[in-house]
Amino acid sequence: MQINLFTNKIKWSKIIGNYLLNYLKIYNYIYNFMDIVEISPNKSYEMLQNNKNAILIDVRTSEEFSAYGIADLNSIGKEPLLLPWRTLPEMSIDGSFFTKLTNDLQNKNLDLELGKIELIFICAGGVRSREAATLLSEQENYKCYNITEGFEGDQNKSWKAENLPWRKL
Repeated sequence: MQINLFTNKIKWSKIIGNYLLNYLKIYNYIYNFMDIVEISPNKSYEMLQNNKNAILIDVRTSEEFSAYGIADLNSIGKEPLLLPWRTLPEMSIDGSFFTKLTNDLQNKNLDLELGKIELIFICAGGVRSREAATLLSEQENYKCYNITEGFEGDQNKSWKAENLPWRKL
């Protein structure tokens, strides 16, 4: 039996190369999320109450808005932006998300100086909102926050579980 050392070297270099590539992907994943601050629903509501330039952006699907309701910010004189990040049935990213968000932000009475606007993202359980917040923080200079447990994710820590105001759409 002959062993081809050249073939084995190629196999090992591919294994090591794949290992390093995966390591870099994980590092990049963690590093990119470092700019996103994870907050609780109660903390987000406090921020929305106390900062004129804090905006709640709900990135769930339109179907989820209808089925499960939305955050009710009327008592603090605000409305959440309802901007689906992914759309059914494929759950593909909405390519016009950033354009819609930019237009909606320009229509609000905000101090548009970069760094003064706090964008608070929410979805059902905190995953899609983190995706949207991460990509936005890479493209713009906003302070981005993610509501970790989402609108209805963890039954003990979500927006609804913390008895924050919400209403049917």
